[in-house]
Amino acid sequence: MSAAGSSQGAKAPSGGREPHEVGERGGVITNRRWRRVAEMAPLAAEGPHVPSPCQSVCIMHPDTGWCEGCLRSIDEIAAWSRMDNAAKRVVWAQLPDRLARRIALEASE
Repeated sequence: MSAAGSSQGAKAPSGGREPHEVGERGGVITNRRWRRVAEMAPLAAEGPHVPSPCQSVCIMHPDTGWCEGCLRSIDEIAAWSRMDNAAKRVVWAQLPDRLARRIALEASE
């Protein structure tokens, strides 16, 4: 099942934020940055230009090592401008699985 189609529920994070700000509810990714990455993923396979998944967050999660915005590793972020389109598509292909894993981690926190 794709990350966007997963049916795991969201858990309200600490800090008083609303539950709809993170995770997933009713099969819809409610974290706007993660939702944008999920929406962009199919576009990465089309056309001559492979877009960057960057969401201008650049905060690395301490457990996953992925950016909290785009779900790339620091090495992938640093190398992005030098990667050819095939390498960029390999990174993009990993993002739906990372998204599902990150949502599951968020729900367990």
